[in-house]
Amino acid sequence: MGQVPTVHAWGRSDHVRQGSKELADVCDGADTLVMDFEGGHHLPLTDGEADELCGLIVDAWHAGGGKDQKGLVNRLGVRVE
Repeated sequence: MGQVPTVHAWGRSDHVRQGSKELADVCDGADTLVMDFEGGHHLPLTDGEADELCGLIVDAWHAGGGKDQKGLVNRLGVRVE
């Protein structure tokens, strides 16, 4: 089995932060994408942090061979034709 892209995100005050970091370490590879954000055990709450997480998910999608679909707008705001 080849390398599978993964995304790991946790809040800086998340009660499971340490375990999340350990999981990311196990997955460590070129396509292991990690972020931490302000807050606890929830998704990012600020627009900037939510945008960053979405960008990491799209990057993992592309790293795994995913392609942009025609008619959609990519994360750079460019319409894919």
